[in-house]
Amino acid sequence: MRTPTLCSLKHYGLITRTTTPTVSVTVACELTDLRLSLTQMMCGLKSWAAIDRLCGVQFRRQDTIRTCQMKT
Repeated sequence: MRTPTLCSLKHYGLITRTTTPTVSVTVACELTDLRLSLTQMMCGLKSWAAIDRLCGVQFRRQDTIRTCQMKT
C-alpha cells in the first residue's frame, strides 16, 4: 500500500524520492516546497470548516427552536 501512495505523491510533485543502491535498496522521501505550501492551505481550510460546522450546528439548533415555537 505504501509504494503506490508514494509513487502517486511523487507523480504530483509532493515528494522527492531518492533510491540508494545498497545491499537492500534504501529509499528516502522528502517533502517538496509544493507539499509544504499545500499543508498551510489545508490547515486554513480545516480551520474554516471547523468554524463553519460549529456555526451550522448553532444555526440548525436555532431553526429547530423556532420551528418548535411555531407549532405550539
